[in-house]
Amino acid sequence: IAASTLGVHALAGALYYMVHSTLAIAMLFLLVHAIGLQRGAMGDRFGAGPPVAQPVLLGLLFIYAAASVAGLPPLGGFIGKVVLMSATIDVAVAAWFWGALLGSGVLGIMVLARAGSRAFWGTTKAAATALPMPRSGAAGIAILMTASVLWTALATPAYRYAADAAGQLVQPRLYIDAVMQAAPVPAPPK
Repeated sequence: IAASTLGVHALAGALYYMVHSTLAIAMLFLLVHAIGLQRGAMGDRFGAGPPVAQPVLLGLLFIYAAASVAGLPPLGGFIGKVVLMSATIDVAVAAWFWGALLGSGVLGIMVLARAGSRAFWGTTKAAATALPMPRSGAAGIAILMTASVLWTALATPAYRYAADAAGQLVQPRLYIDAVMQAAPVPAPPK
């Protein structure tokens, strides 16, 4: 929200970052659900519970999702943060903006590291629940992870698209004029 007030380039960075964040958070939600299913009655709550049935697969996916959410390099969140920072170098509140942007990343890393360590290492002696990740959940996570990787790999065209969208958002008069000058659609025949 703050980036949308700091100019068209910052808005473009925010749009790029918003898509990345949406993919990463959705992936993390599906992953936490899969982890919760394997922790029995403990579910997705914090605290000691039975170990997950697929610790390596879920652990690696959790590390990727957590790093993606926190904006660690070389993932899309890092690219979005670099774009936001470079777009706000010359604004008067750059130090505050950068501090909030980087501080939220550090806090995100700390919170996600703690959550991951509790889910995977803070376990009881109870046997793991033998529920593998549901196919629908695995497919959803795979689709979101693929989209996240593609968003990162295609960062240049994705940012160009975001920059074009930001340019249009800051000039609403162009859209209003285009709509108002369009010929009306005739009514369908009876």
